[in-house]
Amino acid sequence: MNVYQILPRVYDVGPGQRVEVFVSFCTIKCNFCFNRLLWDKNQGHPFSEEDKNKIFEYLSDPMTEGITLVGGEPFMLVNQQPLYELCKEIREKFPNKDIWAYSGFEWETLKITNLAKILDAIVCGPYIQEYNDGKSIFKGSENQYIIDTKKSLAQNKRVYWLDFEGNPMGPGKYKPLEIKSDTELLNELIKAIKSNKATIGKDSSDYGKGLTAAYSNVLDYYEHLLKIKQMAAKSK
Repeated sequence: MNVYQILPRVYDVGPGQRVEVFVSFCTIKCNFCFNRLLWDKNQGHPFSEEDKNKIFEYLSDPMTEGITLVGGEPFMLVNQQPLYELCKEIREKFPNKDIWAYSGFEWETLKITNLAKILDAIVCGPYIQEYNDGKSIFKGSENQYIIDTKKSLAQNKRVYWLDFEGNPMGPGKYKPLEIKSDTELLNELIKAIKSNKATIGKDSSDYGKGLTAAYSNVLDYYEHLLKIKQMAAKSK
């Protein structure tokens, strides 16, 4: 397994302050993936004891609520066993920290793996650009959903993680956002700014407080809308 990056304090990939671990390799290759570099299994470096100790050091911070595994794709076969072994040690050393992962696979595919069984929550499903309305917390696009793994396995059905207000974080009621002109793009941007009190800040601590959970920056959201407009133009 190759690791590309380990971040000590992030706020947009699960509840609270978290450690984020990026692993390499993905064959799903979602359009508009924000981590296309990590499709390549050779990116980064082989996971080492030094990496593991760094993760443990970051998790020792009392302000850190847990760790999130991202990619690439954590559930690629080459990544599953090393991540499972890592998670076992985390469970032993930090029993009060939760463990999340992001996967482009559906829950029904993931639930048979040992890695899924040791996690607390998984954000499941491929990223679909047209279904990203910029309003989802912890999800990239509204087709995605967050599985409470322990409850789902115990009840043998999908049980969704609850958001901060106690609502299940299943797939949203979405329809593709269509932008066919500069006027429509501008109107969407103005609407988002007015309704979400957009912040200009770039720091990750602004996530969830600003324009959206996924886009804390007005310029980032503009780029997102522009890509949707470009997709509409190509489909003509």
